[in-house]
Amino acid sequence: MDEHCGVGGVPAEWFSPPDLIDLRNLDQEPVDTRRRQGCSSGAGKPRSLVSAFIVYQAAIMLVISAALLVFLSTFLQLFLSPFTKVEESFNLHAIHDFIHQPSLSAVAHSGDHVQFPGPLPRTFIGALLIGSIAKALLPIFRFIGLIQSKFAEQIFVRALLAIFNSSSLVYFGLCTRFVFGDMLSVSMLLLSASQFHLAFYASRTLPNMFAFPFGPLHLLDIQLFKSH
Repeated sequence: MDEHCGVGGVPAEWFSPPDLIDLRNLDQEPVDTRRRQGCSSGAGKPRSLVSAFIVYQAAIMLVISAALLVFLSTFLQLFLSPFTKVEESFNLHAIHDFIHQPSLSAVAHSGDHVQFPGPLPRTFIGALLIGSIAKALLPIFRFIGLIQSKFAEQIFVRALLAIFNSSSLVYFGLCTRFVFGDMLSVSMLLLSASQFHLAFYASRTLPNMFAFPFGPLHLLDIQLFKSH
């Protein structure tokens, strides 16, 4: 700190005893010229804080926009390709049975998987999760008139799966921001949104897409562990 600077930018000699003050300067206006020179280091702080706040808000908005693009690209592929492929039928039929059969016992004994078991044993855990959520929400959407057919139910079920998978990517990207910074987070989210296969398969009822959300979360655990 400048030795001539006093408290709050006031010259130190103003606080000196009267016998130490130069009487020749009493008739002049006490213009604090040194405040503009050596004592003006804090004058630009409010402006720099405002600039930093604007930059921070811009970075936040950029990350949020990139995250929304992940959801947008996923739902765009869902509505551009609303029909399913044959390898998706097992889990899709299982979700259908969970929604329309009265109980799990009925699903186990009269579901489509009994008539069409498939060549390989498969799990019902992913279909049970999506089917349970869909069964709880579908009455609301039927009541307000948004879902009136089984084809609309299929779109709704796939949208739920797309939300799970997209959310895992977005969560991974947002947490990456706290470790590697805004630019890498935005780059990761934009890369995820621009990849055709991620957006296309995020809503597909394939066995690996039910397990997909746990992949980014596991990578996140490794990433945060190494950062500490």
